[in-house]
Amino acid sequence: MKTLTTVSLLLLIAFSFLSYLAGPPAGTTNAPSETTCSTNQFCHGGFPDTGTGFAEITLMGGIPAAGYVPGQTYSVMPFVEDDSFSVAGFQTVALLSNNSGAGSVTISNPIKTQLIISGSKEYVVHTSAGAQNPGMHDWMYDWTAPPKGSGTVIIYGAFVAADGDGSVNGDLIYTDSLILYEDTTTGFPENNPKFVTGFTWSPLSGRLTINTRVETPENFKARITGCDGRVILVHALEGSLPSHSINLSNLPDGIYFISVERGKGFRPEIFRLVML
Repeated sequence: MKTLTTVSLLLLIAFSFLSYLAGPPAGTTNAPSETTCSTNQFCHGGFPDTGTGFAEITLMGGIPAAGYVPGQTYSVMPFVEDDSFSVAGFQTVALLSNNSGAGSVTISNPIKTQLIISGSKEYVVHTSAGAQNPGMHDWMYDWTAPPKGSGTVIIYGAFVAADGDGSVNGDLIYTDSLILYEDTTTGFPENNPKFVTGFTWSPLSGRLTINTRVETPENFKARITGCDGRVILVHALEGSLPSHSINLSNLPDGIYFISVERGKGFRPEIFRLVML
């Protein structure tokens, strides 16, 4: 009977691990009153943030200096870096100060991410396919900020870097949170036409070409930032030209964000550039 009980427990642990490979249950983001994957004996062992890697939640183009604009949509990128593991997962949730859900989520890549709704809270978690990427594990989804007057938002996240051996031992847990203050000074028109029509990246020449509509003789600018939000380069764009070439050959391989900014009254247009 004891042997049968032990076998049943091991099967339960294995089943739970395989289930979490396709996404953990809601409520494991390390937000107030929530747990992390490390506190569930059928998920992953170990203590949070004790590994040699790190995890981060960031916005494409960096954190807005003046705060989030109510009603504006941002691309959120959670990622975990730990070269010693081959499988990774995450869960995030955006909360207001009263611990209720903040804004709304749109899944932009259903192959790698999925949405779990629990009450007023919207959780974004990895899928089975989204957990299998080697090296740096990053995900992406769209988050629309809450209405005016909502106040400060915090996006909480918990991450796991796993060895994929099917056991709960030997894995590492990381946590992070992103504080977003509300911008109370800026408002954008809702239906601005897109200015950027496309872009191309040439690894051989190290040049980025941004295609735009020919609009005005005024100059705009492209702001290049890293994953940490640090501004690397600001390049002027002439509004009277249909394409703009930027030399990025001096930048190391990595993930960068290009924010094309047209000035007051216009939302910046942001896209991600992977240089490999």
